[in-house]
Amino acid sequence: NQLLASLILLGICVWLYKTGKQIWYVVIPMILMLSMTIWSLVLLMIPFFKDMPNLFSNLKVNDLISGIVGLFLFLMSAFIIAEAVNILVIKRYFIKADIEAEKLNP
Repeated sequence: NQLLASLILLGICVWLYKTGKQIWYVVIPMILMLSMTIWSLVLLMIPFFKDMPNLFSNLKVNDLISGIVGLFLFLMSAFIIAEAVNILVIKRYFIKADIEAEKLNP
C-alpha cells in the first residue's frame, strides 16, 4: 500500500510539473515514503539472495515468494522512478537548453 501511495505521489508530482504548478509540497512526502518502501523491499529480498546458490535445496518457500515478488516490485518501481526522473530532470534540462539556443540564434 505504501509503495502504491508513493508511486501515486510520484505521478501527481509529474502531473503538477506538466501543468506548471509547484511540486515541492508533494516531492518531500513522496521521497520519504518511497525511500522507506524501497528499503523494506530490499530487506525482504536479502534472504532470497543469500540463499540463491542453494535455491532448490535450502530455501524456504516464504523466502522464495518474498524474494521473487520483492524483486518484481523493486524492478517495476525502478522503471517508474526512471521515467519520472526522465520527465522531471532530463527533459527539463533539454527544454531549457533549446530555449537558450533559440535566444542566441533567433
